[in-house]
Amino acid sequence: MDALQLLRDDHEKIRGLFNDIRHADSKELKREIFDKIKDDLDLHAHIEETVFYPAFADRDEFEEIIDESYDEHQEMTDLLEEIDETDIDDETLFDDDIEELAENFEYHVSKEEAEFFPIVGREMTASQLEDLGRLLDEARQKLAAA
Repeated sequence: MDALQLLRDDHEKIRGLFNDIRHADSKELKREIFDKIKDDLDLHAHIEETVFYPAFADRDEFEEIIDESYDEHQEMTDLLEEIDETDIDDETLFDDDIEELAENFEYHVSKEEAEFFPIVGREMTASQLEDLGRLLDEARQKLAAA
C-alpha cells in the first residue's frame, strides 16, 4: 500500500474511534475506546516521526510543516497522558479532554492531508510511495510486536 493511503487509512480509523467514544454509553466502554485511541495515536505518531517525516527532512519545502507536525504530535501526546490520568468518574472532564484531543487530531490531519500529502504525491513516484508505505508498515509491525 502506498504511504499516503496507509496514513489516510490510519486517520480514518482514528476518526472512527473518536466517533465511537462520543457515542459510548458507559464509562467502562469510554475507557476501553480511549485506550485504543491512545494505542493507535501512539503507533501512528511513531511511524510518522521515525519513517515518514525523516524521508523529507532534508528538503527545505517540508521543514516548516514537519516542525509543526512534531509540535502537534507532542500536544496530542501531552493530552493523551492527561486523559490517561483522569478519573473516568469525572465524565465531564474526561469528555472535554477527549473533545480537545479530537479537535487537535482533526486540525493536524486536515493540515497534513491538505498541505503535506499533495506535495508528497506530486514529488514521489508510485513506486517510491509503495516503498515508503512498506517501510511504514514494517515500523508499525515492529513496534506493535514490542
